Amino acid sequence: MKVLWLTTVIPYPPDTGGKQDPYYMIREFSRAGDEITCGVIFHGEAPPDVPPEFGELVKETFFMPGNPAQLHAQLFSSLADDVPFKFRKYYSEKAVSILSTILIERTFDVVLLDHVHLAPLALECRETVTRARDLPPFVLRAPNVESTIVKKYAERVDNVLVATFAKREARKMTKYEAGILPRFDLVAAISPVDQAHFQKVSGSEANIICVTAGVDTEELQFSEASQVPGEVVFVGSFDWQPNVDGAIWLIKKVWQKVVDRIPGAHLTLVGRKPTEPLKALESETVALTGWVESVREYIEKSSLCVVPLWIGSGMRLKILEAFALGRAVVSTTLGAEGIEYTDGENIVIKDKPDEFADAMVELLQDPERCVEIARKARTLAEEKYSWKTVTMGFRSEITGL
Repeated sequence: MKVLWLTTVIPYPPDTGGKQDPYYMIREFSRAGDEITCGVIFHGEAPPDVPPEFGELVKETFFMPGNPAQLHAQLFSSLADDVPFKFRKYYSEKAVSILSTILIERTFDVVLLDHVHLAPLALECRETVTRARDLPPFVLRAPNVESTIVKKYAERVDNVLVATFAKREARKMTKYEAGILPRFDLVAAISPVDQAHFQKVSGSEANIICVTAGVDTEELQFSEASQVPGEVVFVGSFDWQPNVDGAIWLIKKVWQKVVDRIPGAHLTLVGRKPTEPLKALESETVALTGWVESVREYIEKSSLCVVPLWIGSGMRLKILEAFALGRAVVSTTLGAEGIEYTDGENIVIKDKPDEFADAMVELLQDPERCVEIARKARTLAEEKYSWKTVTMGFRSEITGL
């Protein structure tokens, strides 16, 4: 199968959730013998180099410019734009020209968009090119529901002007989703919750399925050898507001309750670009790593992983990674959304600060209970969430179009 795969970034190294989903899917498609041409949006004066590890998986990578330089100038004009402000970052007239030429001159069996951010670009090209030739099915992979993220952010942000703009954008995004989803031949939501949302806003005309995220159970193995007693980790990109919000909630409302009962406890926030408000919360018991080459060693050293999220949609790959590596997880309900867990068996779910702290303390003080939960989590990862299992199911849906 010849696949044109459009992404917002080169998905390598797969060091964030946004890169892992396309990288591992492209890897499995490649292993299945598919020929992949990857089109990538870039920002700045020149496109980046293609890492050899990614180049081995694809036949070709070409680049299309976005428009971040003009984005802030469009803030006020965006009020009259039907396309959500955030999505314009991945659209330019030059990108339309490049992609349209590719679609006219080459033949593919499917065009796969990695994110709804690319819909304005891809759908305009599709409408233009179909006047010149027939095109293959267009498939949208939706790793989250953008309107839900922005809506929840608006409900929690303190700045009135920012909240007002975010609420407006959330409404615009919902309307945009409703209009464009039926225009794709297939939409792959990342969780049953997201699938239900998309189906509700778009109606019965849209062809929407659920294709979950996965985890590399081949590479990530269960090991108890390197655990440090009392070490807790929260993994995430800390330039993403939902992670920042969750980390601040954890530190201000939960963490001291843990330290009071376990004086040797230590929390590490593992992830790139921590904000200044987060840096201000560092202490003897709270550390921020910034960017690290691999989060794996931090998860392996931990006795417990936490996911204190209140904003977001989709699935948290950080939970699946912890499952694969054999670490118990305490999460909010939203943090574990989309995963077919059993509370108290393969994960612990708590939403109130005191209960979240109690759960952390209980597990840190009971290593055997931690291991019991971790082993069952590993089994869940192997049975339902290996990248091969997830991706081959998705590929089967595509070949059936």
